[in-house]
Amino acid sequence: MLPITSYTDAIGNPRQLSPLLGDLHPDPAREPQSKAGLVILPLVGRNREWTFSLPTASHFSLPTSEIALRCRHTSPLFARAEYIPDALIVFDNLGAPHTLPALLQEAHTPIEEFIRLNCSAKRRNRIRMALESIAAATASPIGHGALNRGRICFDEGCNLRLGDRPLIAEPVRNDHIALGKASLLLFMAASDLKAYRALSAEPHSSKDEEQRRLRCLLSAAEYHGSTALATLCSALLNGASEQHIATAIRALAHEPFASLEILHPLLTSRGANHFPIATTTAPLPTEEFARVDFDLCERVEMAGDQMVRYLRGGRWGYCHHDGQMIKVEREIIAAYDFQEGRAVIRTPRGYGLVDTTGRLVMNDVWEQLCWYGDENVAVGADSQGRWHIYDRQGRQLSAVACDWMGDASEGFVVARRNGRFGYYSTDGRRHTDFIYQEAFSFSDGLALVRRNEGPYFHIDTSFHRVVE
Repeated sequence: MLPITSYTDAIGNPRQLSPLLGDLHPDPAREPQSKAGLVILPLVGRNREWTFSLPTASHFSLPTSEIALRCRHTSPLFARAEYIPDALIVFDNLGAPHTLPALLQEAHTPIEEFIRLNCSAKRRNRIRMALESIAAATASPIGHGALNRGRICFDEGCNLRLGDRPLIAEPVRNDHIALGKASLLLFMAASDLKAYRALSAEPHSSKDEEQRRLRCLLSAAEYHGSTALATLCSALLNGASEQHIATAIRALAHEPFASLEILHPLLTSRGANHFPIATTTAPLPTEEFARVDFDLCERVEMAGDQMVRYLRGGRWGYCHHDGQMIKVEREIIAAYDFQEGRAVIRTPRGYGLVDTTGRLVMNDVWEQLCWYGDENVAVGADSQGRWHIYDRQGRQLSAVACDWMGDASEGFVVARRNGRFGYYSTDGRRHTDFIYQEAFSFSDGLALVRRNEGPYFHIDTSFHRVVE
């Protein structure tokens, strides 16, 4: 489903359309009209009046007159995405038509399809953004009524969209239970895909089966020490208040993704309906591991992802929050924070990247190495000073070596080659040539650049100059 507001947003989208139409928005002083099978929405922009025309006779389930009537009182207005024409028409105040492409790539994606498209390791940051969008929705005063899995959708920017919200103006209650279950699906898809498939199977299963899966998830979360996940599962199982569920969703949105190894066996064991639910700290695995005596350490610090780094005898190491040691087959000179299951270390040989088991994902041979967990990529330079972008498994993504790369931010990395700057996306694709004399990382959708001794100016994420 696509809201009509997405069309007006599309009109102002500099990535797709002419700058002439860059700031059009609905005109509150003029009412929508229905005429000859069209819904005509008045727009204003750049000191001119426009009308937005959408053919509706065969594309909406409601009569055209009813659509225009509802446009006067409520928004958004929805059409089925599969029936939208290939082009839209905007008329200016002189009656001249402007044909615009229908931005079907901006269509809202149901949650299961969204997960299927974004469950790969290098796109998990999009699932994180979707979780944060759900968390933000729970704090919104705007109601959205009863929900089910098919109605929870996401747009291209990973923002929550409720695909077939009824066309009503009166306020409705928020369905925090449905949003909580959606958050669990997203979190598990990014944490443990095998367990997610078992968790999401048979979406129309009985209430008893849904409760069984939640109990499985609760036990696995408590076993592995995932506090936020356990809190949300408990809230859904015990019928907690909306405020309690909303708080749990917001906590889960910031919980590190981590595999729950015991979850899949619990979910697929159909007879395990009455297993004990842990009420204390997670039990130890059957294999015994050494523990760190914190009293004997010179320094003990939190290192993210519920991990701890410690300094003992002049060497750094990592352990879990309960002291269970992580064995890294290197002498660690410097230990950096974990983020989304990865951390940079420095050894006498160079920099490397480790996971939460101590395995070296990227060997310690790098001259420089930075890990950006929110973007799910590493940026580093080898001993020859050649910079590249790497995924969380250490695979090289960028094809052309650069002589410097900056921070990964908002999906892009600024890079320098032969004294000039350009931009890569975090999947390794080059988005601009090396045309800038100076360039900086993106922040809040903008990056500061300079060309050919000229003045500094900002560009947006479509690499168009922003007029300030």
